[in-house]
Amino acid sequence: MFISPSGAKINADLYIQNVLKPLIEKEIPRLCGKEAHKVVLHQDNAPAHQARKTQEYLRQSEVKFIPREHWIGNSPDLAPMDFAVSGIFMGLLFNKKPRDDTGLVRAIKTAWVKLPMEKIERALQSWKRRVELMIERKGFQIERLLN
Repeated sequence: MFISPSGAKINADLYIQNVLKPLIEKEIPRLCGKEAHKVVLHQDNAPAHQARKTQEYLRQSEVKFIPREHWIGNSPDLAPMDFAVSGIFMGLLFNKKPRDDTGLVRAIKTAWVKLPMEKIERALQSWKRRVELMIERKGFQIERLLN
């Protein structure tokens, strides 16, 4: 988990050094082991994600990823962090009232380790079906079809 310094702008350099590099070099191998070659990185339209430097870094890395030119714009139905994890994470943080940045970081880290892995895994496993449904629906919302 990377928590940016207060007021920091997340640009391509910061994103690559503090998020992508540790993710690709340490976390994916640690979490996925022999299955690491199956990982496909999916990003959203954040400026640091779509930066040329970021896209080039990913092209040169060992990880598979969906390049910017193949992203489906404004599709929270297809982003596991949006359709599954964010809501759970926000629920874990809802009643927290940190007094300062240190308390906020502590609350975030505590909530992060409490995220139920089985729900995250289920969300990740549903991704392919979600993409298929989105194609069938010609880009229209699919969330109500999945419940």
